[in-house]
Amino acid sequence: RRRPCALKGPGRPMDAASAYRANCGDLSPFLVEEDACIEGTVISEPFVSRCGNVMALIRDTSGEFGRVMLYDQLPPGAERGPHAETLACARFSRGSRLTVLEPLQV
Repeated sequence: RRRPCALKGPGRPMDAASAYRANCGDLSPFLVEEDACIEGTVISEPFVSRCGNVMALIRDTSGEFGRVMLYDQLPPGAERGPHAETLACARFSRGSRLTVLEPLQV
């Protein structure tokens, strides 16, 4: 199931074990893949945006490439700049495995 990203979902917790596996190529722009997850490996050093979100490139389990933006992943109050980059690199270093629940392509 897909829903526009501007619409809020039901707000229920989601378990990765019950989600179906999607690939980066399955995503449609601005639509959330409900009840889905993408599993992949970080293939680039992460970057912290001006808003404090962590971005990186991943290769999913089917071998497709995608860009991920991870919201609210740095500790509260973390300053932007070199310290934030160090935190992001420590948490999402190249080779790290990720599972993204209800992915969205923008």
